[in-house]
Amino acid sequence: MLTNSRILILGVPVLYHYHLDHLGTPRELTDAQGKIVWRVKYKTYGNVALKEVEGIENNLRFQGQYFDEETGLHYNRHRYYNPDTGQFINQDPIGLFGGINNYQYVDNPTGWIDPFGLTCKEGKAIIRQYNNGHPEGHFTVEIVTNDLEYSTHQVITAKDQSQTTIVRTGRCSKGKTPVHEAVVDLPDAQAALDYQKNMINEELGMGTK
Repeated sequence: MLTNSRILILGVPVLYHYHLDHLGTPRELTDAQGKIVWRVKYKTYGNVALKEVEGIENNLRFQGQYFDEETGLHYNRHRYYNPDTGQFINQDPIGLFGGINNYQYVDNPTGWIDPFGLTCKEGKAIIRQYNNGHPEGHFTVEIVTNDLEYSTHQVITAKDQSQTTIVRTGRCSKGKTPVHEAVVDLPDAQAALDYQKNMINEELGMGTK
């Protein structure tokens, strides 16, 4: 997974590319020329085990967490997380709705995330492929929880097909039957939903024709 970030160095913004693992945890940073300027290996619960390259400073850790050098803790928006113990140091602000252990991070830190320091809401992602006359077809992605359904798809926004973006599905697939459908279990559907909403109307460059 690749994402971009502009970091101020002496007041001048410099573009770096974050290379993330399946959880959204930064593994490497590269500069505009593709040179690796930061690379680390992690322990299971998010501690940095080894800094292989440290040309710049990067304090992002597990998704939603920021490393506090003074305390050694990770700021997780609603509370602080201790990677040494794999637990939060504050009780869950939503109380027992987050589970009987108010300090627990997640059941499985290699497959689950808690970007807000709150409970994880399980759900499903439903990926549907429709026939639109092109070999690749057209895809929609729907996030489903017990109380919500949210579906989006990628559309072309430029006449020369140089730009695409993500929008709500709306009526584009109404009455149509998908040719393929895949269902993926999500341990943290809220994080997937938040990402999906954040991508709405973002310029994504050229898509498939």
